[in-house]
Amino acid sequence: MTVSFFQNMSVIILCWIVFLLYWLISSFFVKKSETRRNWKSQIIWRIVIVVLVIVFIVISKNQSDLKGILQPFFSSSLVLQIIWTVLTVSGLVVAVWARTVLGRNWSGYVTYKKDHELVTGGPYKFVRHPIYTGAILMVIGTFLYYPNIFVLSFLISWSTMFMIRTKEEEKIMIKLFGKRYLDYMKKTKRLIPGIY
Repeated sequence: MTVSFFQNMSVIILCWIVFLLYWLISSFFVKKSETRRNWKSQIIWRIVIVVLVIVFIVISKNQSDLKGILQPFFSSSLVLQIIWTVLTVSGLVVAVWARTVLGRNWSGYVTYKKDHELVTGGPYKFVRHPIYTGAILMVIGTFLYYPNIFVLSFLISWSTMFMIRTKEEEKIMIKLFGKRYLDYMKKTKRLIPGIY
């Protein structure tokens, strides 16, 4: 059974609105950066986000002309509806929890802050990059709700960019905290507790 892109999507839309608003508002309450931004990384990151937003707008306005892109790979079921709801909401909770615990040390760029602290509590006890873990869970939940080529491409590009950013961030954290961060890396996985 085919469903339109926005039909019954209120949970997903609400989760993404909360995610974006929380990030936007909290970005005004962070410490000053001590390092220059890696402009190449930031340009690539911004281009990917802008392209995905443009594609999303074009698709949402031209759904009838783009049925191939919006055609789901498989039909939804009650079990899948429960799974995508749990994944999306859980992803939001993890991302917001991690962002709250990180506090003023957070940055939208790969950099370190003035008086930067090494945060290892809350979700950081389980993985080194729980914000990314939460965001990826949200995209997986969105994909399970509407499994089409567009959402799949968003999931792949989103995950790829996070993989690149985790490596860049870890280089800075090793430089900043040295052995403390290396010891922390031995105790935790990057994105998935106990696995990766």
